[in-house]
Formats: sequence, structure tokens, C-alpha cells
Amino acid sequence: MPALHIERPRLSREMHDALKRHVLRERQKKKEEADANEADKQRRRAEK
Repeated sequence: MPALHIERPRLSREMHDALKRHVLRERQKKKEEADANEADKQRRRAEK
């Protein structure tokens, strides 16, 4: 079966920058949540 090649339209510079900011912001938020959860786990262990 032949491969189907579909080109997607290029993103404008403005849209590319907005997407990049969004992705980086989401990664930062996820990292901060993970760090907060880890600190909470350590605090709970210390209380025992």
C-alpha cells in the first residue's frame, strides 16, 4: 500500500511563537506541580 503524503500548511511566525510560548508554559506548570508534589511527599515522610 503506498504511503500517503499530506503536507500541512506552514504556521505563521506569530502562530509559531504563540504555540511555542504555550508549550513552554505548560511544561513549566507541569514541572512546578511535580516539584510541589515531591516537596509535599518529603514533608509527609518527615512528619511520620
